[in-house]
Amino acid sequence: MTSAALIFLLASDAAFKLIWTGDRFACLNEAGENGFNRVAVEEITAGVSGECADLRNTVLVRLFADKANFKGARLDGADLQRAVLTRADLFAASAEGAQLRNADFLGADLRRANLSHSDLRSARLDGAALSDMRAFGTDARNASFRAARFGRADLREGRFLRADFAGAQMRKTELRGAEVAQADFSRADLSGANFLRADMRRARFPLSDMRGANLKESDLRGTDLSEADLRWADLRGAVFDRHTLLPFAKAEALARGMVFQEARTALPAEDLQSF
Repeated sequence: MTSAALIFLLASDAAFKLIWTGDRFACLNEAGENGFNRVAVEEITAGVSGECADLRNTVLVRLFADKANFKGARLDGADLQRAVLTRADLFAASAEGAQLRNADFLGADLRRANLSHSDLRSARLDGAALSDMRAFGTDARNASFRAARFGRADLREGRFLRADFAGAQMRKTELRGAEVAQADFSRADLSGANFLRADMRRARFPLSDMRGANLKESDLRGTDLSEADLRWADLRGAVFDRHTLLPFAKAEALARGMVFQEARTALPAEDLQSF
C-alpha cells in the first residue's frame, strides 16, 4: 500500500469538487474535467477538506477525522482499521475493498457511498445515513448499525452474522442472499425489504415492521419472528422448523407457502468464532 506520508498536495491546489451532472455525481474542476485531488493526510486531520481526495490503497490505520469532509473521495483498498470517522461526510465516496474493521462511523453520512467487498467487521455505524449505499458482498460480522437509516441500500450477499440493526430504518433495503444469522433487528423498519434466499437462522425480529417484505426461500430455522409484523410479507418457500417462533400458527405458515423442515439450526463452526 502507498504510505500516507507520500501523499501531499497543498489544499489550496485542490481543484475538484463533487458536482451533480444531471444524471450522476462526479468530481469535476471548473473546466468540467473529471479528476481527484491528492491531499496530505496531515491536512485532513487538521480539518482541511478531503472532498474528491484520491486516497486509494493508502494506510490510514487509526486515522482521527471527526466531521471530516470526504465527499466523493476515493478510498478503494485503503486501510482504515480502527479509524475514527464520526460524523464525517462520505457522501458518494468509494471505499470498495477497503479495510474498515473496528472503524467508527457514528453519525456519518454514507449516502450513495460504495463499500462493496469491504471488511466492516465490528465496525460501528450507529445513526449513520446509509440510503442508496452499495455494500455488495461486504463482510460486516458483529458490526453495529443501531438506528442507522438504510433506505434502498444494496446489501446483497453481505455477511452480517450477529450484526446489530436495532431500530434501523431499512425500508426497501436489498438483502438478497445475505447472511444475517443471529442478527438483531429489534424494532427495525423492514417494510418492503428483500430477504430473498437470505440466511436468517436464529436472527431476532422483536417488534419489527416487515410488512410487504420478501422472505421467499429464506432460511428461518430458529428465527424469532414472534412479535414481527408480517402482513403482506411473501413467505413462499421460506424454511422453518420447530425452533422458529412465528406470530401465527403452523397451519397458517403452511398455508402461506412456508416449508417445515426438521433439521439442525446450528451455524457452521467457523461462524461460531468471535471476530
